Amino acid sequence: MLTLNGQVMNVLNVPEFTDKKTGEVTPARFRVQVMGQTLTPQGENKIELVNLTVMDGAPYKALQGQQARIPVGVFVTGGSAQFYAIKGAKPEAVASRNTPAGAAPTAPAA
Repeated sequence: MLTLNGQVMNVLNVPEFTDKKTGEVTPARFRVQVMGQTLTPQGENKIELVNLTVMDGAPYKALQGQQARIPVGVFVTGGSAQFYAIKGAKPEAVASRNTPAGAAPTAPAA
């Protein structure tokens, strides 16, 4: 298992979907968008937006706008890494660079 660290930017509701050809129903779920940074071979920071599909969006909505640590798995397709959230694993808030160690991060103003 790997850990994805980044800022939870958005949590989207993806409604139930029925495949017109097969009749198979895909249950409703949530898509979580996490912004993180990776280091390039040249030593520069590259900002990336990672999309994760989860069944329960509530733990992620509670962390929206905050830095979080998310247990993930990864696979490679088409030459690029794709992340997926580990079923049943919960994200946890982490202190950002602007938050002193031990202090609870604050939610963004509404």
